[in-house]
Amino acid sequence: INFGFYLQENKYIKTEKTIQDFKYLGSAFNVFLFVEKDEKIYVIDQHAAHERILFEQLLKTSGQEQPLLFPYEFEIETESQNEYLEKIQDEMNKAGFTLSKIENSDKWQITSVPIKWQGSKQSIWDSLFEKQYEPKDFMRNFLATCACKAAIKEGTYIDEFTAKDLIKQTFELEDPHCPHGRPIW
Repeated sequence: INFGFYLQENKYIKTEKTIQDFKYLGSAFNVFLFVEKDEKIYVIDQHAAHERILFEQLLKTSGQEQPLLFPYEFEIETESQNEYLEKIQDEMNKAGFTLSKIENSDKWQITSVPIKWQGSKQSIWDSLFEKQYEPKDFMRNFLATCACKAAIKEGTYIDEFTAKDLIKQTFELEDPHCPHGRPIW
């Protein structure tokens, strides 16, 4: 164990930090991270790893919400979209997406999102209707899609500090697969 310090209310507080138990070797094609750990070489898919980390954060904070300053409004295009939103409304609200129909209109709105959610109005809309899952399967699949869309994309450069943080979080995961089943390493 290594000791570090951080500043809190103008006082330095002593903390314990776990010593990094891996060696970052570099990246290839802005897709793969190479790591030495326990006398093995790991090739980590940065997108799959980040996707799983975001997914776990969304699951852990499910139901905790942050209000939007400007609600997202959606105009439905078909009656089947309206029926689908009615069907999944309770599941959306449980996860922290406060979804409601605007009275006397063909519009729906989202007034809050989960605290760890990253995305846009368009990404919610696309994720809602990309695949229309049954309510019992909806939330896991919806959060997996949101995590995928928000994760670092293949071909995106990440600096060494970000790579090491991503690797550290990756090795802390219980399941080394992205939410869609792809192996992280």
